[in-house]
Amino acid sequence: MGQALHAQSASTAPAAAQATSEAPRPASDMAAVLQTLTALGAKPFETLSPTEARRQPSPADAVKRVISDRGIQLPPAVAAVQTRDLQVDGAAGQLPARLYTPGNRPAGAAPLPLIVYWHGGGWVVADLDTYDATPRALAAMTGAAVLSVHYRQGPENRFPAAHDDAVAAYRWAIANARQLGANPERLAVAGESAGGNLAINVAIAARDGNLTRPDHVLAVYPIAGADTNTPSYQENANALPLSRGAMEWFVKNAFDNASQAQDPRVNLVGRNDLRGLPPVTIVSAQIDPLRSEGETLTARLREAGVDVQQRTYPGTTHEFFGMAAVVEGAQQAQAFAVERLRPALGGQAPAPAQPVATNAPANAAAVPSLSREEASRLVGTNLVGANNEKTGEIENLIVDSTGRVRGAVVEWGGFLGIGQRSAIVPMNSIQFQADGRGHLALTREQLEGLPRYDRDKLSELGRQQGFGDNLQLLHK
Repeated sequence: MGQALHAQSASTAPAAAQATSEAPRPASDMAAVLQTLTALGAKPFETLSPTEARRQPSPADAVKRVISDRGIQLPPAVAAVQTRDLQVDGAAGQLPARLYTPGNRPAGAAPLPLIVYWHGGGWVVADLDTYDATPRALAAMTGAAVLSVHYRQGPENRFPAAHDDAVAAYRWAIANARQLGANPERLAVAGESAGGNLAINVAIAARDGNLTRPDHVLAVYPIAGADTNTPSYQENANALPLSRGAMEWFVKNAFDNASQAQDPRVNLVGRNDLRGLPPVTIVSAQIDPLRSEGETLTARLREAGVDVQQRTYPGTTHEFFGMAAVVEGAQQAQAFAVERLRPALGGQAPAPAQPVATNAPANAAAVPSLSREEASRLVGTNLVGANNEKTGEIENLIVDSTGRVRGAVVEWGGFLGIGQRSAIVPMNSIQFQADGRGHLALTREQLEGLPRYDRDKLSELGRQQGFGDNLQLLHK
């Protein structure tokens, strides 16, 4: 096995560990976030104290700045998500948590499936606010309630405090699901980075500890090994926002000693007891020291007979998953995660945010291109709202220079063409039903609040929605 995780500096590391392959380059949209993060003054973790690291700008701050600078509007379904802060029981006291529920739920609706989510931060930094984007997107795209839970962090509370808190919070979520408007029999666990590790550990604890087992595990670039000499560590030793030096800093602050990183709760790839876990989805970033251990964990799970799927997204870095507003790879990764989560949640959630239709390819907005014939079938589709009342009609589609469908021109109101109004709606706000209608994840009030469609301002309106440049109408 390669070099184990430890707290030594790069200057004293063995030569084999310092050697790196030529690092891959981030995609242009990913690079824009990293450049903004640097401009905001973010410094390498290994140069900071934990207190300083918690106060410095995060990748989430960089995304917010890019959104603001470009005037991007969040998809209406994401913007409509409702949140409520609460406290849940941890292993040694109360923990901050936040409940996310989809907007536009009709009164008296059935209990929602529940996803319990843990954020990243190396068990040292970050909180519910830092990782707000992912649970918000999951709630919007799956229709499930998402409970994002904080946990104790090092160096104040070292390993295994976070792991103990995660299991305790999951137990609390099961016991209190009904009070949250959720169904305790439709459960999934999810997390990013350190939180991805926690999600997998909760599934193991549920299997072994007489707890309701989750129906699915979503682990996004999880910490899963104790080897810093893997191919991805060598390729990305100096990557942003996560480097080898940063990981060694996290180990120094999260553990009493480096040998604890060999604990099976951390070194998941070294476990031989993975059989019997629920289906697992692993999302990896190409430019990430943790990529190799995610790929190795996938192989270990598959060997154990677990239903597991893993995808690595080119040109992306650690932390990309919650950046769907500005990074295309994140949009694709979220669509993949939702595609895996929804069946596991029993089909109780509303339709996914990406369009799925009998008259169009699945995930139409996420594929590189549609034929003109395929896209044309969507034009003229009647859209209905929460009460199955007609809300509007798709008048036209907006495509980018690659032919990818980015949005729809939705028309409503008026009579015989008089008094009609129209607006641009992102495709991830529409789900196409088997009966040929489309379900619009917007109320009429929200639709009315969108900027009015103006053919002469197509590019400007598209940029506001985050569609990019070089836009055109399908039917001119």
